[in-house]
Formats: sequence, C-alpha cells, structure tokens
Amino acid sequence: MVSASIAVKLKEIMEEKNITANALEKRSGVKVSSVQNIIYGRSKNPGIDTVKAIAKALGCTLYDLLDPADESSQHSHIQNPSDQEWDISLFIDALKAIETMMKQKNIKPSYKTVLTFANEIYSYSQVSNKKTVDYDFTRWLFEKHTEK
Repeated sequence: MVSASIAVKLKEIMEEKNITANALEKRSGVKVSSVQNIIYGRSKNPGIDTVKAIAKALGCTLYDLLDPADESSQHSHIQNPSDQEWDISLFIDALKAIETMMKQKNIKPSYKTVLTFANEIYSYSQVSNKKTVDYDFTRWLFEKHTEK
C-alpha cells in the first residue's frame, strides 16, 4: 500500500528534522490533521498536491517520501517507481522537460543529476496517474536543487 510507505518515510524524515505533525501542517499549508491522518493510516490515498506540499516543507523530494527502497540504492540506477508497466514515452518526455528547463535556466547538471531528475519526474507522473509530465513539478524540482 502506497500510503503505508509514505507514513513510514514521513515519520522518519519528521524525526530526522525534529518537526511535529502540527508544525509540518502549518509550514506546508495542508489542511489540519492531514499529516496526522497520513501517519496514522487514516488517509488511505493522500493527494499528490498534499504530498508535494509536505515534501517541499520538509525540504525533501516526492521520491524521498514515496520510495520505500533503501536510500543508498535509490539514485544508483533508474527504477520503476511502482508496479506499473514501464512507460518509455513518459520517461522520454521527462528527459525533454529536463532539457527545456536546463536551457531556460542555463545550467548543465551532471549526468547523475539528470538521471535523478528524470526518475523523480517520471515517478511523480506515475504516482499521480497523470501519464504526462507536470511542468510545474519540474520547475519546482529544478528550483529546489539549484538554489544557492
């Protein structure tokens, strides 16, 4: 179940960052009790916008919250984020979105960073069932990782 893995990862990151559920709800702007509902399993399928806001408030990525895999292996190779069939067209669209963002921001990230971004964008698209690249998410991801 996706929400169970989110709950586990969310608890871990909150403990690591020493932040309470109430403080996280305020910081992220989500509805009251949203974080608590995820943690205690009352929210069976939290919305992607809620998870995205929580991730941003925690200073982590969606992939950090959604991936139950060991952190040491999460960026070592491209992984299919779910049991869904691999969608090569969606992955290519993610790469095109990265190329567009690189040109707009005039940056040249490393190979590893490009693959990490592609994986994050692909994962976001798979989890949200949109099957299209979300350019707002792509922009947010680049801004988060290229801020100085």
